[in-house]
Formats: sequence, structure tokens, C-alpha cells
Amino acid sequence: AWQSAGSPAPTTIREVKRLGIQRTEAFDSQLIEIEIEADAFLYQMVRNIVGALIEAGRGHITGEDVRRLTEGLDRTKCPPPAPSQGLCLVQVNY
Repeated sequence: AWQSAGSPAPTTIREVKRLGIQRTEAFDSQLIEIEIEADAFLYQMVRNIVGALIEAGRGHITGEDVRRLTEGLDRTKCPPPAPSQGLCLVQVNY
């Protein structure tokens, strides 16, 4: 469910190895930093995961809902993806 339509990926199986969430401050603003480490990413996968986490943080969906989304194949049940502004690639390992 984390892949948006339009991906040419031959398989949609990906392993998220680590997902961390922490509050931080930068430039006199409070931020929430989300780090996701995986063996590979699908088209808009990070934006879709972050969008679901935002909705869970707002109380619009539960942690159980996020777990079900992870196991499901129906993208229509996912919250909207997070906007691309504010998301940045930090590191790539090979």
C-alpha cells in the first residue's frame, strides 16, 4: 500500500530496516524528524509512510490502522502522501 501508482518496479517487496521519529529544534522552530532506512524504496513510498504517520499523530488514524496499511495492498485506504516540501534525502548506502 505504500507505493503510489506509476511505479515501474518489477516487485513491490521492500524491507524497512529502521524508522525513527524524534522532536528537534532548528532555526528557532520545533520540528519532527522522521528517518527511514530500507533496502530500497518504491515510488513515493516515504511520502506515503510519512503521510500515514502524520495522520496517526493527529489522531485521525490509529497505530493499528498504520499496521494494517503496511500489510495491505489497497492504496485507496491510505491517507494522502506528505507534501514533498520538507522531505530530504540524507544518505544513500550501497
